[in-house]
Amino acid sequence: MNSLPYELLNAIVHEVPPGQNLLQVRMLNRTFCAITTPLIFRRVDVTNTPESARTFSNILRSKALACVVQEIVFRENYAVLMGKGLYLFQGSRQALSRLSLNTSHPEVIALQESLALSFSCLRDFSSIKCLSLSFWSGSRHFYSQHPWNLQMAIIRAISGQLSL
Repeated sequence: MNSLPYELLNAIVHEVPPGQNLLQVRMLNRTFCAITTPLIFRRVDVTNTPESARTFSNILRSKALACVVQEIVFRENYAVLMGKGLYLFQGSRQALSRLSLNTSHPEVIALQESLALSFSCLRDFSSIKCLSLSFWSGSRHFYSQHPWNLQMAIIRAISGQLSL
């Protein structure tokens, strides 16, 4: 496959639908990895879950990935802290799913701090062109007694980078 022209391989990759298929093509060899990485990591979707915060932080720490990110989309999932677990509504209010780990209120605060820390390093994404933040505002029930903490933490982190 290394004998095929780069332009042909590039054309093939651009015909592969995004998502899991493109990730599988990325694993074929170094050439396909080099071609697909900018396509896969062009847009990074972040939510207020521990797994998503960890993934966002890992992308930020990888110079090879951070330099290809052009768009970051943060979408806050509707969440409710019930008993010992954090429950997230994903999509609709009927689609209630429980996080894989039992989370307590201090862990929710740690999640907010982790996201704020990552957003405070946006300047490390050298190719960023678009940042979209979408916070949940449609309910009286929140996973925190102070539902605006996450919004304020992220906005403060971003505004701390602005040069006047």
